Amino acid sequence: GRAVTPAPLPLPILILTGFLSGAGIRLADPLLALIASGFGTSVAAAAPVVAGFTLAYGLAQPVLGPLGDRFGKLRLISACMACYGAATLAAALAPTLGTLTAARAAAGVFAGGLIPVAIALIGDATTYATRQATLGRFMTGMVLSNLITAPLAGIAGDVVGWRPVFAVLGAAALAAAAPLWREAARTTPVRRGPGAGAIARYAVL
Repeated sequence: GRAVTPAPLPLPILILTGFLSGAGIRLADPLLALIASGFGTSVAAAAPVVAGFTLAYGLAQPVLGPLGDRFGKLRLISACMACYGAATLAAALAPTLGTLTAARAAAGVFAGGLIPVAIALIGDATTYATRQATLGRFMTGMVLSNLITAPLAGIAGDVVGWRPVFAVLGAAALAAAAPLWREAARTTPVRRGPGAGAIARYAVL
């Protein structure tokens, strides 16, 4: 049969996806003292705000990867971005440290469906000759976020407080979900394969 030409890759919005996901990972670190002070507790007691995100981020990836294969990677990325933004906004409004930790953990779950699934999407949509260059361009978003998020969040937190910092990231993630969803709607609906295969492979591992 004829070779199928991969759908155009929305690389600029994927780079933004990497940036926003990476920002979520680093955002709370410089704000931890402010968060602890705001809830009248110690920095050690507030540490799960950081750890909860990171743990959920790692645990979610084995689940979200097969979902991307089943429902479409770009569709999953757009849905995860919207939920990630909503969870980050919920963190900005959290009335207690416990609810903040839960909101951050939820944000970590959905962030786990962003960078790894985007890398897999790039692998699907690029040829071997262009794949490494495309992945390198994509990773600039996450590298940039790792470089600037912590210092900018720390400065902004001192000026306006930690809640507006979370709110800005949440709003940016929600805004980014819209063009991702538009791009996903243009793609051909994915053929759904059996879900049991992925579960069986994880059981073997």
